[in-house]
Amino acid sequence: DGYLIGLDDSLNGPRRFDLDRAGRVTKVTATNWNESYDYDAAGNQTAADWPSSHPGSDSTGPRSYTGSTINRAGNTRYEHDAGGRTTLRQKVRLSRKPDTWRYEWDPEDRLTGVTTPDGTLWRYRYDPLGRRVAKERLGGDRLTVVEEIRFTWD
Repeated sequence: DGYLIGLDDSLNGPRRFDLDRAGRVTKVTATNWNESYDYDAAGNQTAADWPSSHPGSDSTGPRSYTGSTINRAGNTRYEHDAGGRTTLRQKVRLSRKPDTWRYEWDPEDRLTGVTTPDGTLWRYRYDPLGRRVAKERLGGDRLTVVEEIRFTWD
């Protein structure tokens, strides 16, 4: 059917993918780890599991949705604006306040700002064609650029 069922990575070793009839990945088998995924009849992912040593382990476990918009993945909660864009991602912690990321968008659906759990504010700038041209870390006054990453296009 043309679906990817395996990957041979010279750095991390081989990975094999089990697929359901719709072509969705239900299991990943690799050297020293396995992942598994479940779906509902609408195709929404209802659960995911992978080793705690794997990045994003806070997002393992059951998922919940409003329509097709995800609200929770494991210990990670999401909020969205009326356009369906993620505006908040919050990782629940047992022994401390949650880690919260906030996202800002412009009317063109472009990411314009991110506030990280430690309060760092990143601003994104775009050229007239809508291509991202800069990522800027702002100072405490929310105006002064203290770090900048530029993107160039040819």
